[in-house]
Amino acid sequence: MTTVHSTQVRSRAGRLLGKLPGLALAGAIGAAAILLARMAGAGLVSPVLVAIGLGLVLRAMIGRAPAMAVPGLAVASKPLMRLGVALLGLQVTAGDILGLGLDGIAAALAALAATLALAQPLGRLLGVEPRLATVIGGGTAICGASAAAAVGSAVRAHDDEIAYAVGVVTLFGTAAMALWPLLGTALGLDPRAYGLWIGASVHEVAQVVAAGFQHGTLAGETAVIAKLARVAMLAPVVGLLVWIAARAARRTTLADAEHAAASVPVPWFAVGFVALAGLNSLGVVPDAVRAAGAVATPIMLTVALAAIGFGTDLGRVRARGMRPVLLGLCLTITVAAVPLAVVTLLA
Repeated sequence: MTTVHSTQVRSRAGRLLGKLPGLALAGAIGAAAILLARMAGAGLVSPVLVAIGLGLVLRAMIGRAPAMAVPGLAVASKPLMRLGVALLGLQVTAGDILGLGLDGIAAALAALAATLALAQPLGRLLGVEPRLATVIGGGTAICGASAAAAVGSAVRAHDDEIAYAVGVVTLFGTAAMALWPLLGTALGLDPRAYGLWIGASVHEVAQVVAAGFQHGTLAGETAVIAKLARVAMLAPVVGLLVWIAARAARRTTLADAEHAAASVPVPWFAVGFVALAGLNSLGVVPDAVRAAGAVATPIMLTVALAAIGFGTDLGRVRARGMRPVLLGLCLTITVAAVPLAVVTLLA
């Protein structure tokens, strides 16, 4: 009995050690991304975007991921990413969201619903694979790269699909960060209306900060809170996607349905997100824990996106052509036009 136990311990230790090279590689890429993002200036670029870019470049230079790194890269790109998404719940409270008012909540929800609803039909029209269309739609509707990775995990997208979606979302999020402040000035939006619109339409949190505060403190603070309202929808959206997958499974033959249903992942990271957000809303989370989560979450997501980038074959990304980019453009216009209309009508 003791011999069997010792063998099991050694086997587990061996599996753990086998994951260290890939984790170390993803960690090194992530650390470099954080340093480069800081050199570029706070709020100008997100480390997660730099991380996936560095990962893609290194993979292209090497040609193939080293076999010894594959197990650790899988841990970084999936379990670590899911833990980071769950910890995002520590940044959200129900009070912040309710403080937006009816028009702010309506703008955020309308933008999210319209973008998600159009992702699949527009994808079919443009010839984009349904899974890739879903990931691009999720990243555009919610919070950029982090949402794309989380939605990709829920629908079991391939690394190249997640990487492509992150690239598309980043491209148009950056364009929105630069162009929407100019459009806001041209439209004569007041600071609160402008902040609600920016928070409901710009993709990444860093991009929201950069665009929001260009029109003053009130506009910037309102934009960040509106953005958090979109982040809070990450868990419900992931849960919805899993439910849709389960319904699709039930429409198949009985044998196929049993197999498909067994393959539907339980989004425990989404459950964790909701639980942490609920505890944070109740005020029972210590300040030190929230502060630690605020530091740990972007690091985890950066390392995870580094692993996804390094695990992506650029050849497979290029083979998808420009149609997903056009889909990203259409969805970016949607996520901007809908909340602008809501804010304008309810102002």
